[in-house]
Amino acid sequence: FPSQSPRKIEKKMVSSGTRITAESLPEQPAGKEVRLIGEVVSFDEKEAVISSGDAKFKVLKPNKDNYANTRYVEIFGKVSDPADTLPSVEEIKSIPVGDKFNISLYQRAIKLSTGKFSHLFEPAKRSETMDVEE
Repeated sequence: FPSQSPRKIEKKMVSSGTRITAESLPEQPAGKEVRLIGEVVSFDEKEAVISSGDAKFKVLKPNKDNYANTRYVEIFGKVSDPADTLPSVEEIKSIPVGDKFNISLYQRAIKLSTGKFSHLFEPAKRSETMDVEE
């Protein structure tokens, strides 16, 4: 993966896992697969602390190479301890997102896509799509 661009890596990332905001992490059951994006606060080989908006969470067993040279990271993992003072996710995979990322815009999009307007974000069926010539 190191020689590939982040976009190509993201396409190879496991597609399951519910996209959530860090604020909703305490509401998730232990063992649920989730995807989050946040700003790296600190990390070592055992855990990383990630900030996303007004909430923080721990990532257990982080791939430290994906945290070293980036400000933001996407984490795919299993909710480990949602009730802890700092909720935790055990990392399955992570990808660096870069240094320029609008976390508040991302959180608003996630809230819309998982809330009242979630029906607007469902993938179109093939019969509902149009072929467009470029």
